[in-house]
Amino acid sequence: EEEQAEAEAEAEREAEAEAEEEQREAEEEQREAEREEAAEEAAEEAQEAADEAAYQRDVDAEQAEADREQEYAEDNAAAQDRAIAQEEYAEGNYAAGNAYEQQANYDQQAANDDAYDANAEQYAAQQAEARREQDEAYAMEAREREREAEERRRREEEERRRLDAEERERIRREDEQRQQQMDAEPTSGYEDGNNNNNQQKDDGCPCVVM
Repeated sequence: EEEQAEAEAEAEREAEAEAEEEQREAEEEQREAEREEAAEEAAEEAQEAADEAAYQRDVDAEQAEADREQEYAEDNAAAQDRAIAQEEYAEGNYAAGNAYEQQANYDQQAANDDAYDANAEQYAAQQAEARREQDEAYAMEAREREREAEERRRREEEERRRLDAEERERIRREDEQRQQQMDAEPTSGYEDGNNNNNQQKDDGCPCVVM
């Protein structure tokens, strides 16, 4: 009966150990699934941010191009108005026979044209510089988002490793505790007799029970 009880206890311990192992495996699979899901969500967020930044760049570029075309059209219209006014004024001077004023008008028109060309070049340079700065800002923003995503992934990996280490340590302690309990429990009457003999020896008894 004692051996049967011991066998039943051993079977029960093994069943409990197996159940605990299955539970640990299930928990580990759940944590792994959660980590994978978090990594996928982080990747999707980074991709969405990059797509949004690219879309915003395209919108800003189209708006800037529309603004440039509008300003160019307005400048052309103003230049045409000035040219018409200058031409009308020159015709009036010519009719009056004032060649000096006519030449001055031509010189003024040339100066106006030069100033317009200079303004157009300056505007183009300013727009190019603005686009360059905007592209740099978008690139910096994308790098910052990527850095943040990488930092999140690093923290998640560190947390995963920490949890894994804690889980391994917990399993080790449980296994060690079970082993100590098993070592402390007598397994047979022969072992009990040996323990008694050893105790008698330790107490100073010179006799040995065979």
